[in-house]
Amino acid sequence: MTEAQKRFISTKTAIAQAEEDLFIAQEKYKIGSGIILDIIDAQLALSTAKLNYISAQYDYARYKAELENAMGIDAEMGGSANE
Repeated sequence: MTEAQKRFISTKTAIAQAEEDLFIAQEKYKIGSGIILDIIDAQLALSTAKLNYISAQYDYARYKAELENAMGIDAEMGGSANE
């Protein structure tokens, strides 16, 4: 599960970086030192980062549920499945 946690954290960082890159591309375009393709590339990178974040959330939840199931914990009740 630690790999899923690491991926979850790293994807959050990737989103922040992609947002910053998009902002920079937009500002460069506004002052005439960038091209529209830079903005489109930055938008694509941000969309990809967000998709990876959602995928990491899913993987983390799935691994957590599998672990709880293996331990006999009822995920809905928060207690033991044997109670």
